[in-house]
Amino acid sequence: MRRFNFLWILLLLFTSCEKEVITIIHEPDTIQADSVKPSPFQLFIDEVTDTRIRIRWAKSIDETSDVSYEVLVSDSVIAYGSFPNSEYIIGNLVPETEYSISVIALDQERNSFTVTRKATTKKSFYNKILSFSHDYYFYRFDRVISTTDGGLLICGRYIEYSGSGYVTFIFRLDREFNVVWHSEKFSGIKDIKQISSGCFLITGSNYVSKIDGNGNELWRCPVELGLGELESAIENNTGQIIVVGSLWTLPGVTIKYYIAQVSETGVLMWRKYGAPARSNFFTDIIQKEDGRYLILGTHEANNLKGEWIRSEWLVETDEQGNITWEHDYMSSFRADDMPSMIIRWSGGNYLLSGSTVGCLPPFYYVNVIPRFILVSAGGIVIWDITQSIAAGTNEYFRSYAMEEDNSILFLSSTYEQSAYAMLDLNGSVSNKTVLSDLPESIFLKKDGSSKYVLAHPEGFIIVINKDGYRQP
Repeated sequence: MRRFNFLWILLLLFTSCEKEVITIIHEPDTIQADSVKPSPFQLFIDEVTDTRIRIRWAKSIDETSDVSYEVLVSDSVIAYGSFPNSEYIIGNLVPETEYSISVIALDQERNSFTVTRKATTKKSFYNKILSFSHDYYFYRFDRVISTTDGGLLICGRYIEYSGSGYVTFIFRLDREFNVVWHSEKFSGIKDIKQISSGCFLITGSNYVSKIDGNGNELWRCPVELGLGELESAIENNTGQIIVVGSLWTLPGVTIKYYIAQVSETGVLMWRKYGAPARSNFFTDIIQKEDGRYLILGTHEANNLKGEWIRSEWLVETDEQGNITWEHDYMSSFRADDMPSMIIRWSGGNYLLSGSTVGCLPPFYYVNVIPRFILVSAGGIVIWDITQSIAAGTNEYFRSYAMEEDNSILFLSSTYEQSAYAMLDLNGSVSNKTVLSDLPESIFLKKDGSSKYVLAHPEGFIIVINKDGYRQP
């Protein structure tokens, strides 16, 4: 009897436990699932750049639980969370690319509502940036010219590892900026020009040389100038070479202008020099349609205050180098001129381009600002402007490119930034673009209708999309 009672008690206990387990298992079935989705909301594309898209959305509402969000780009989740400000910046995107952007609102039960928008990133301002070091130690680009095949010829210098001085180098790049050849045969390069045969004229401090398109020297003509230097050379309409510079003579220092003709085979034919002012320099030369030469330079002149300043000076010579007329373009400011080049422009006129240094506007402290003078074929001034575009101190005119409408795109630079702008036939400056991240740029050219190519002295070639996005 006792044994029966014990078994009965165990049975009752077992039955009671089993009922409790069954009750626990069925307990969740008594709770109703949340079937309400988060409320619809709007997604906005607030800002699009070349590499970023900023999105914003109105908050979604769920009556039973908090809402979180997932941000997706091309169906891949890139961010999730509560996003208190209901916004997100999508970065590291590829320029000129369409993206599908979604925001999913989720409640705690994973009910969701999705909004999708599409946006296309903008074209980048910087198309490409290329470096050309060639394992040089402390190297710089000094001058760059365009070649007729769409490439570039670059002159620069580097310091030898021994520290014994600078070595001059030349790179030739094709239109895709691949190095075709480089040379270290030339020193003291002052100017390079490509001539009609496709060859190049190299003007050194005391020589002029002709090289072929592959960098092979065809001839070299030495020029004795004492302490003076050659500055520029051109090929005239008969294939002869005209070089200009300055001749320094002793005792005392007398600086005279210098002009000479070199034959197409490198033989010095004649030379002329003189000193109509205390000191005078020739810096650039161009041949007019009538065969005569216009030569740009400076000479010392006495202004109305009795001060000797270096004034811009334009000379016309006949084909034998004899001066036929000359004009002085003294600045209206107390300043010394630093002319760079003569540009053949529309209507048979010529633009004298360079810089001037002195007490200049707007604050009239010592500064450097680009100066442009448009003159007729006879040297008569049409307009004369001194114009800063980089809005910095010590701003030098560097380079130019001719646009289809005959306006000139010119480049200037300071130690802090560079800038380019359009200069029209009336002397008005417009469409200024400041490059605060590219100080001291030295060269600008067009590359088709939508790109510009710049050269930076620290060994960089930069291709710019004219209509590319720039951070404000």
